[in-house]
Amino acid sequence: MNWRYWLFVAGRAVSTLGDGFGTIAMGWLVYDLTGSKLAMGSLYLVGMVPEVLLRLFGAPIIDRVNRTRLMASLDTLQFVTYLTPLLLSWTGHLQLWHLYALYVVAGIAHSLYRPAVLTVVPSLVGPERLTRAVSVLDGTLQAALVTGPVIAGFVVTYVSGAAALALNALTFAVSALALVLITGRAQPGGESKAAAKQPYWEQLTEGFGFFRQMPALFLLTLMLGISNISAWAIFSMHAPYVKERLMAGPEIVGAMQAAWPLGFLVGTAMIATIGEVRRRRTLMLGALIGAGVALGGLGLVPAGMVPAALALKVMEGFSFSLFSNTSTVLFQRLVPDRLLGRVMSVRLLLAWGGNPVGAFLGGFLGERMGLGPTFVLAGGLSVLVGLVGFGVASLKAVDGEMRVAEGRQHAVQSQG
Repeated sequence: MNWRYWLFVAGRAVSTLGDGFGTIAMGWLVYDLTGSKLAMGSLYLVGMVPEVLLRLFGAPIIDRVNRTRLMASLDTLQFVTYLTPLLLSWTGHLQLWHLYALYVVAGIAHSLYRPAVLTVVPSLVGPERLTRAVSVLDGTLQAALVTGPVIAGFVVTYVSGAAALALNALTFAVSALALVLITGRAQPGGESKAAAKQPYWEQLTEGFGFFRQMPALFLLTLMLGISNISAWAIFSMHAPYVKERLMAGPEIVGAMQAAWPLGFLVGTAMIATIGEVRRRRTLMLGALIGAGVALGGLGLVPAGMVPAALALKVMEGFSFSLFSNTSTVLFQRLVPDRLLGRVMSVRLLLAWGGNPVGAFLGGFLGERMGLGPTFVLAGGLSVLVGLVGFGVASLKAVDGEMRVAEGRQHAVQSQG
């Protein structure tokens, strides 16, 4: 793997390290200002709704422009956005609606940025190194996610939430610089001149066309989307959960959010060591069940039992890593480069489109039935989805040898 790949990994790692600062600072600031679980859920809702909508209608953009330049521009936008609360805090004018507006802008940027990230790696490394490259990138990002929230928790506790947001802004600047340095090597999407003249609506629907040809991947991605609704119902309640159930402060919120990527990192390392997995269906559905058990278990943790809660977050991250790594390699191998941005956008739409609903329901149900029952209900939903999947015969198609797609023909050879 060449230096451009490693520079891309380094830039993503720095930016991901800063994400922990932004997430914890935003959540704690909102809960401190309002004391409302519904306000917490609404914060994530207002950020993710524009993200979902733009991801639905903006997917072809990723295949029509230089992807690294697009990502560098979005990093610059977020750099400016996350500096704004710091300036407002210094002047004593920071209000709740400012934080909501920040999340709207961040959601718009994420809608194109996240699928673009998934399209760049294949253009930086050869197909024979793709599995290792994806695992190394995922592992590096999870290591950054382990470190970032822990540091952020202490910054919020002993300095301020605004300072944490400023550090997050700085990481976006570093990421943008790294992307500028590799721009030109990661190509826009390989579209021919004829394809570039294709109507925008037709290009948009091509992303959905892949899933019509691959119903097994469609069902698995949809199942992940349901499980993510459960995960976000709980994630949006981290601050009140730590404050009320664990009786702790922002540093434990940071530890909670670091425990998840720690588990993800362990799972990624395991997948990288094992290599190709042939019984993908069993692995991926088992991962959804494991994630559900961990999510529901959080609702049963006794008051003040921080170690038990952290252990369950590690288990949750480990389970999701098994699903994520297996799924990502499948998509990157089967989708032609010219469609990669559109297909990845649709994939993220299916997998994450329900997250705003999960975040809002977490706050809504948390207010009305308490955090414990809400968490158990959310975890049970993920377990149920995984169990139902074992009864769906068409999902056996993801087992066995993969065949790289040519043109519009996509197939996975089943072991039978």
